[in-house]
Amino acid sequence: MSGLTTAAIHPSDSTVQSHAETVIVQALALARGVDIAPARIHLPDGSHVQVDGLAEDASVIVEAFARQTAFKAGQLHKVRADMLKLALLRQLPAYADTELVIALASPAALESVTGWAAYAADTFGITVELVAVPDLLREQILQRQGDQYR
Repeated sequence: MSGLTTAAIHPSDSTVQSHAETVIVQALALARGVDIAPARIHLPDGSHVQVDGLAEDASVIVEAFARQTAFKAGQLHKVRADMLKLALLRQLPAYADTELVIALASPAALESVTGWAAYAADTFGITVELVAVPDLLREQILQRQGDQYR
């Protein structure tokens, strides 16, 4: 017995999704043949942004989402905010030629990036890509999504 029961997990806990996002980033790294890790990127004004993944050679920057169903409004706002972040990074000389990726873990999530968000991704050169996760992890994500509230 692990000592951790489902009842002990707070309904808003996102540990499973965070783990899944790491798995998504690593799958993307494997597909691209580069090492990709979370990073803090400093901006010219002294502020910074955190990204889910930056390749060691700066060839790829990725933001990952584990959602297994269509995005709700607030979640789609997060996707759009990450698109803005990636578009901003594109303006920095160090990332002018970097591949920008929004990595999604389900067809339903991918299909919910429509309208001006899809147009913005195309306009700013951001690839919105489906990245498969293992079946067991997908089931765990779905379970947590069902348990979470807000």
